[in-house]
Amino acid sequence: YKSMDEAKTAVDKIASSLGDKYTRYLTPNKYQSIVNAATGQLAGVGVEIAFAPGGGEESGTIIASDVEPTGPATRGGIKKGDVFV
Repeated sequence: YKSMDEAKTAVDKIASSLGDKYTRYLTPNKYQSIVNAATGQLAGVGVEIAFAPGGGEESGTIIASDVEPTGPATRGGIKKGDVFV
């Protein structure tokens, strides 16, 4: 291939030719974005959020499950275990 775009297009075409609506090519950036969204990775202000232990999604209680020590959230006073309302 002469370019990455050309190679990505070819891979996308191969994946779509399988006829499976759930199979598709994801760029590395798109894949990482999906992983981060699904696992609550650190983003933006340096705080990882999760549902409170034992409460699950049904409880609706969201906490700071981890805080990056040098991030803006720490400088703003957010601590691990803080509840978001």
